[in-house]
Amino acid sequence: MADQYASLKPGNVVSTLRSLERRLAEALAQVPDKPPESFAYIVGSGGESVASLLSDAGRTLSLLDRALEQTFISEPVVHEGVVDATARVWEGDALALAEGHELFIDTANTMADRADAASGDDWNRTATVTGGTSVTAMEIGQEAARTAITALNTIRNLVPEVAQ
Repeated sequence: MADQYASLKPGNVVSTLRSLERRLAEALAQVPDKPPESFAYIVGSGGESVASLLSDAGRTLSLLDRALEQTFISEPVVHEGVVDATARVWEGDALALAEGHELFIDTANTMADRADAASGDDWNRTATVTGGTSVTAMEIGQEAARTAITALNTIRNLVPEVAQ
């Protein structure tokens, strides 16, 4: 199966990041008579809760935003978690629902602003990943879109299960 995110252009990344607040609100409102706080910590059949998914996705977007910021201005060395999801290990418990929600949305909006302000040449800049490989700013943006949409789709599927 082809990677649908590998073909995203900068404008697509910006649009995706800017749409997250609306899309997350829609996903959390699937069960109108239940506020998200009533089901956010219930672990679904996949072993995750809405709160943990938002926490992890927000932390990942924060890592990716920092890498993008650095890549736009220098030739940094970035954490392997920028390109390898299995290297993303967050210490401590998941954030509370409100904190995870805020981190996810605020970071997505900050990253969208940063991406929107970048010139075309900025997207070709590279960073070295710990371990010796490299990643372009464009690939970091594509990974941000992939991470956010994957989390959003998982939340969309999880809400009806845990909000019963």
